[in-house]
Amino acid sequence: MAMKMFVREEFKKTKHNYPECMVREVAEGLLKAQGRRAAMMTEDDRVLIYDPDSGEVLVMSKNPNYTNPKHNTIHIKEENDRLYREIKDFDKIHTEEDILYNHNVFDQYMVLKIDEMIDELHSMNKRLGGKRMRLNDCDIRTTKINGKKYYRITFHHEKSETPSRVEAVFGHMVYGFTYIFKEQAFKQNKERILACVEHKQTEFGKNTRWDICGNVYDKKKGNKKKKKGKKVARKQNGIEDA
Repeated sequence: MAMKMFVREEFKKTKHNYPECMVREVAEGLLKAQGRRAAMMTEDDRVLIYDPDSGEVLVMSKNPNYTNPKHNTIHIKEENDRLYREIKDFDKIHTEEDILYNHNVFDQYMVLKIDEMIDELHSMNKRLGGKRMRLNDCDIRTTKINGKKYYRITFHHEKSETPSRVEAVFGHMVYGFTYIFKEQAFKQNKERILACVEHKQTEFGKNTRWDICGNVYDKKKGNKKKKKGKKVARKQNGIEDA
């Protein structure tokens, strides 16, 4: 009873009008996780309780009264500033972890070790019924932030319907799951990662890009098939598309 009252009061501090079933679900989850540090993230469609140290999700309660909007808007400037803050924390706080990523369901930045990443790829492949996640050669990209180099790796499959918020920061409309690797973590484990996926070669290799109409072009030359294009450089808050 006391935990429900606590959760109910915390919900009142938010702008959301959550139903009583969510109060009960979150309270029960917190009771099971007693003894652990917990932080709360609230959205229109859900409440997420997670461990602020590890990023592990402890409770996720969905709002049964929520209706999905027709469009998922990504505000580039806000995402850029958010990514910059997250990578700074990733570098300073999560010194033992290798990978930072934005969870496509929770829209929450989380961290992984390389072995956890390999397990996650195997799990994704299993859910695809024996098929493997695809990694195009052009989706192995590098980023420099405050002089430090990171690798941005975007995995896809034929049912990918969620745009990558990370890649949107760099002006790329890409559907899939983007993971940001510390430089040495990716270099030392590249072959392990490629062994888990379908590694696809594209027409212009790492320089292959597609415009909004689906026309392919070479990023270095800016030459599009059917349509001329030009290179657009993006650099904000020290974030570079290297």
